[in-house]
Amino acid sequence: MGVCWETEAIQPSSWRSINDRYARNLPREEAWLKLPPETTRGFTYKEWGQMLGRYLEVIAVPIVSDAKVIGVLAVDLRGTEAEYQAVEIGRAHV
Repeated sequence: MGVCWETEAIQPSSWRSINDRYARNLPREEAWLKLPPETTRGFTYKEWGQMLGRYLEVIAVPIVSDAKVIGVLAVDLRGTEAEYQAVEIGRAHV
């Protein structure tokens, strides 16, 4: 959401590949500090660790009034890939 404020632009963000790689094998902080910004996403180590496995997709949209950003609306798809797939499979059987 901070990037959305800074850029005043819609910011879609997928956590799927990050979750796939790190959710079950959280790197130590020393190794995490060496990860690229595209992976750490501007979070602290603690914040980033709390995000893992909680969100699949997030989109932040600026709310603009009089050509000024006055807020950010964030929508997220929570859960794990397995939970999401189970819902999709369940819908296919309805």
